[in-house]
Amino acid sequence: MAQGQTKGKYWLGNNPNAQITNDEITELGTISETDFGVLSDLTASAAELNFNDDMVASVSFSVGAESTEAITVSCQFKDAAGSDMTSARCLRGYLSADSAGQTAASSSGLTITSGTDGLTQVSVDSNTINMIWLTSEADGDVDVVITDASGGTLTNYLNVVTPDGKIHTSGAITFTA
Repeated sequence: MAQGQTKGKYWLGNNPNAQITNDEITELGTISETDFGVLSDLTASAAELNFNDDMVASVSFSVGAESTEAITVSCQFKDAAGSDMTSARCLRGYLSADSAGQTAASSSGLTITSGTDGLTQVSVDSNTINMIWLTSEADGDVDVVITDASGGTLTNYLNVVTPDGKIHTSGAITFTA
């Protein structure tokens, strides 16, 4: 017999005190990542993970420059891996006066409409609250055009709420006089 081997047993790391049998070698072939504890800290079930697959997990924003009293905010819906969505999705959005999304925006004189990509539908339109639905195109993008007819200086933020309840906030949308 070869060194490091006794009948039906093999040494690990050339150590005679660390032997493994043929049956144990066969069993090693059946071990999964879960058996090694790779997923031991996971608190979600397989059903929860599958349900959340292909859900919008984050939103990236690009705030355009003001042009004829209008600013376009481009939104890109992304999945949990950070990839652009591959099918249309609809999320809620609103304007706020602060970057935390916790102070209602003064929306007097503001108009919110769809841009080039996707569909923007205003569901609440008042001087203190704007609630909108944002429907992306199949590649996950939607443009929101905000027009300020007041002629004053105003800064607001576009907030989009993902299915997990997180608020994703754009950069400052600033109108100058």
